[in-house]
Amino acid sequence: MNTFEIDDVLEEMALEGRRHFAPHYVCQRLGISEIKGVTNYLLSLVGSKLIPSFEVECPNGDIDFAVNDPRLISKETRICHICGEEYEPDPERTWLAFDFTERYLLHVKKKKALRGKRNSVAALNSFVLS
Repeated sequence: MNTFEIDDVLEEMALEGRRHFAPHYVCQRLGISEIKGVTNYLLSLVGSKLIPSFEVECPNGDIDFAVNDPRLISKETRICHICGEEYEPDPERTWLAFDFTERYLLHVKKKKALRGKRNSVAALNSFVLS
């Protein structure tokens, strides 16, 4: 697993406006199956680039709600807002997902703008020199 490639994919996703994604999606974009390694690496980026959340799935497989801390999942009976199924949340049907921090999104946008300026200057220099 190459962490530089994961960083590249995260940057692409941020520039595309991708929000709320799972480690499996990152693996899919990279064409790899190292879900555990990718998950651990993404967890290492919490606070600087990523914000974790935990999605709770109803018995029909719909993502009913998300929490920032899995210990906050109540055992109270709920009605899924998607399918209407009544159920008791099961910690075994909770999935880790991530969002980008605002600080990281700003950094990526600045970096893209800087690249654009550099490319413009390089093109102008090439034109002037020819």
